[in-house]
Amino acid sequence: MTGRRPGIARRVAVLLFGGVLALAGCSGSSGYDPSQQMRAALLQLSDFPPTWRAYPQSPNAGDLLGDIAVCTGAVKQERPVAMVQSSEFRNHQERITSTAVALNSNGDVSKRASSLGLPRATGCAARAAQQRVLDLLPGAKITSADFTVQPGGVNVAINYAGILHGVVNADVEGKATKVYVDAVFLLGTAFYSDITFLGVSSPVPDAIEHVLTDDVALREQHA
Repeated sequence: MTGRRPGIARRVAVLLFGGVLALAGCSGSSGYDPSQQMRAALLQLSDFPPTWRAYPQSPNAGDLLGDIAVCTGAVKQERPVAMVQSSEFRNHQERITSTAVALNSNGDVSKRASSLGLPRATGCAARAAQQRVLDLLPGAKITSADFTVQPGGVNVAINYAGILHGVVNADVEGKATKVYVDAVFLLGTAFYSDITFLGVSSPVPDAIEHVLTDDVALREQHA
């Protein structure tokens, strides 16, 4: 148990949306590619203060929720309809990314989201997030990790599926280093996304996480 920051899942500010996300079987039609609309829903440089910069995201980042779902046994590994990544946004020792994955139906998306409530979710989250930490600290050796996973949330966007918190201890050329990991999972129509926040030595501030989560959640409502 990291014992840190339940703020996103319990914050008082309620988002009021004009519509309700349809979560009943919406199947992708033959030849349909949702990549463009998913990319438009993900993080944009315009979401950030001027001090932030955009860089290509690592191709190794992968599908965080999908990896958790397969690891827990909620689903079997399958090829997604499409997968897109935002840029990696950087400010000093903070890194923020987002990734979206489209499947054939909202039922398939719901199965993956349900994995966040399974007993093995915490261990699977720690394993799934490891590559993102190694991308942040090339050559590092992870010595320990402490994660929690919370499905759903209170007073959050209607398409909010859950969150993970983690603290990863790593050895970087003999120097003990802490990496704080948060990931928020959001649902769209027949797709899902994660926003991953990484902070070296200190976590990404709650205020930044709240604003960026709200930005993407709202766009995904209308994607």
